[in-house]
Amino acid sequence: EPYIEPDVVVYEHPSLGNILTTQSGQVLYRFTIDNNGANPVYTGTSWPLVSASDAPVADSGVSSVLGSATFSNVSGGPYLTVNGYPVYTFTSDTESGQAAGHSSGTVWYTIKADGSLNN
Repeated sequence: EPYIEPDVVVYEHPSLGNILTTQSGQVLYRFTIDNNGANPVYTGTSWPLVSASDAPVADSGVSSVLGSATFSNVSGGPYLTVNGYPVYTFTSDTESGQAAGHSSGTVWYTIKADGSLNN
């Protein structure tokens, strides 16, 4: 079977431990106010939703359930979901593996390999 580039990988962050990133190293975040399986609450530009294929691929070590969804309150899609929650990146993260948004406003957190919040 040919190798398929994963969409989501586990990154060993020096202070946050194993967290999820995109294949290109963008750290993934969850907004704690979002509800599982529902439209994202945040729709601004500082925390963009992560575009995804219809069937996102997890790298080895990712034990969460990856999915994709379109949302009625956001144009475009599909967007990546982790364990049913929409996920975001942070525009102030300018380098691969940077997690400047972690614990921002005590509502934005990086995501562990199992999909739980890293709080």
